[in-house]
Amino acid sequence: MLFLRVIASLAADLTATAVQLIGDLFVRLLKMLILPLLFFTMVSGVTKMDSPKKLRTAGGFILTYYALTSLFVATVALVLRLIIRPGLGVEGYRLNNYTKR
Repeated sequence: MLFLRVIASLAADLTATAVQLIGDLFVRLLKMLILPLLFFTMVSGVTKMDSPKKLRTAGGFILTYYALTSLFVATVALVLRLIIRPGLGVEGYRLNNYTKR
């Protein structure tokens, strides 16, 4: 992505800031489209269900899937944290030692 930004900057004589602005605008437009698309897809799916029992079954499946995947991700994150030990040996700034310059 950075390589494409450099090429575009040199070819069109644009600064990297202008290219980044275009990229950020594109990402914001995509985010603006995702929420309405998701909402209307869910509404369409719920209205096409024949009985409330199917909706209850699907809702239970979704909640179970969400809980299990969240548990799995949290477990993997904790295991990786214990293995990798990020920040070990790095001294940070302490609040009481901070002096304003």
